[in-house]
Amino acid sequence: MKRLILLTMGFLLSGHLTVPFAQVPSCSPASISGSTGAQGVLDPANTDPNLGLVWPAGATRAVVAMDTGEVQFFNTSTGNQGLLDTLVLPGVSGTPAFPDGKLNFVSVHLAAGAKVEFITGLLGLPPPVILLSCQDLVLEPGSEMDANPLRSIFQAATQGREPIPGGFPGASNFFATLPDIAPAGFGPRTGSVPSPGTLYPPLGGAGGNAATGAGQVGPGGGPGGAAFVISAAQRITMNGTIRAWGFNGASFGGTTGTAQGGGGGSVRLAALLVEGTGTIDTSAGLDSDGVKRSPDGPIEIQAFVQDLFTGTAPGAVRGNPVAAPLPSNLPQIQIVEVSTAGAGDFCGFDCSNTGSLVSPDITLPEASSPVLVTVRATADAPVGTILVFRAVGTDGSVAEATAPVPAGCGTDCFPPPPAVDLTLNPGATYQIVVTPSAAFALARGPQAAPMRGTVPVTGLREGSGEAELAARWARALGADPRRMEAQAARVTVRVSGE
Repeated sequence: MKRLILLTMGFLLSGHLTVPFAQVPSCSPASISGSTGAQGVLDPANTDPNLGLVWPAGATRAVVAMDTGEVQFFNTSTGNQGLLDTLVLPGVSGTPAFPDGKLNFVSVHLAAGAKVEFITGLLGLPPPVILLSCQDLVLEPGSEMDANPLRSIFQAATQGREPIPGGFPGASNFFATLPDIAPAGFGPRTGSVPSPGTLYPPLGGAGGNAATGAGQVGPGGGPGGAAFVISAAQRITMNGTIRAWGFNGASFGGTTGTAQGGGGGSVRLAALLVEGTGTIDTSAGLDSDGVKRSPDGPIEIQAFVQDLFTGTAPGAVRGNPVAAPLPSNLPQIQIVEVSTAGAGDFCGFDCSNTGSLVSPDITLPEASSPVLVTVRATADAPVGTILVFRAVGTDGSVAEATAPVPAGCGTDCFPPPPAVDLTLNPGATYQIVVTPSAAFALARGPQAAPMRGTVPVTGLREGSGEAELAARWARALGADPRRMEAQAARVTVRVSGE
C-alpha cells in the first residue's frame, strides 16, 4: 500500500524520486505545503501576467514587503538606486497582506543571479516567512533568498530597532531616557545572550542588547535573524543560498561595553524530495567588538520520501516523518491577565497576545510614577515548570520575574495560573514574553503512548524526538500544525505618561 501511494506522487528510478513538473496541475490546496497558489508563480523568467508577477527587464533582485504585498524590483549592479518598478503580488487584499506569513505560490524558480528578499514594516514580532509551493521550489546555483531589516523607514538613528520577518528587534540607546544605560534587546534570552530562533513554532532570533553610552548615545544591538518555513508539494532543489542570519551589533567610538549581535534565525524545508548542494545560513550576528557570542539558529530538512541534500546546513535536523499517533497534549502558553491594584484586569474576556509595538494589546491609564502590573499566564506544562516573564520597554528598561506551574493548572485551571508582578515605567510600551525556562519531556497521553521525544517550547533548545516527527506527518496529511505545536506567549502593554 505504501508503495502504491509513493507511485502516485512520482516515479521511483534507481532509488531516486523524479517528480514531473506537470504532476500537480492546480492547487486545491496542495498536499504537504497546503499552498492555494493565490500568488501565482515566482519566477524571473515568467512572461505571462496571468500566471504571476512579470519581472521587469533587467531585474535581478525582488524585495517583497510582507506587510503590504508590494514587490520592488532592482538591478543588482546599481543597488537601491536602480529601482525598476513596484508591483503587487496577486491575491493581495488589505493590510497586512500576509497576517500569518503565508505566501501561496504555484511554483518558485530562481535562476542564477536572482535574489528574493523579504522585509516588513510591522514592529514588535512580525509573522515569519512561510513560503508555500503547489509544485516545486528550485534555487539554482548563484541565486539567493533572505530577509533583512527595513532600514529605510527608520534610517540609521534607530540602529537595532528595525523589524524583520519572524525575528525580534534589537535594542537602541536612542530611545533611552539616559545615554549611559544599555537598553535590553527584545525576545527571550539564553543566559546573558539573545536566544536563537525556533522551528516549532517558527520564530526568529532574539535581538541584542545595546552598549553603554559612556556619556553619549551608545550603539544599538543587532536584530535577530528571520524565520523561514519553505514547503513544496513536490521537490525542493536547493543549489542556491538561504540566509536567516542574526545581525551585527552597531559599533562606534567613545562607548564602553559591547552591543550584542542578534540570535540566529530558523529555516525549515519540507517536501517529498529535498536535494541540492546549496547553503542554509542561520548564523548569529557579531557583537560590536567583532566576536560572535550569540547562538546560531536551528535548521531542519524534512524530506517525506527522499533526503538528497548534500549542501551546507550546520547542525540541521534531518529525517523522514513517522506514521505515529498524534499527541493530544502538546503544551500551550497564553497570557490571560494584565492587571493593576487600582483598576483590575485590563484583558477583559480575552488577551489578544499579538506582541505588536505599533498597536499595543493593552493601554494602561496615565501615571507619573512606575506602575506595578500583575501578569498571569496559563501553561499546559508539567507541574513545577518555571515560566519566565520578561518585559522589555521602548525606554530600554527591562523587568523579569519567574513563577512555577502549580498542580492542576491548564487552559482552565484551579488553583489560579502562574502570575508575577512587574514594574513598568510610565510613557513606555513593553513587550512581555512568557516562555518556559527550558524544554521539557512530553508527558505520555492516552493517544500518544509511542511518543518519547522532547517537545521544544522555548527559544532555548530544539529536539528531534518522535513528537516532532508526528507533527511533520500531520503536515503531510494537511493538518494545521499551529494547533499541535507549543507557543510562547507575548503581549504588549503601554503605560500612558502624564
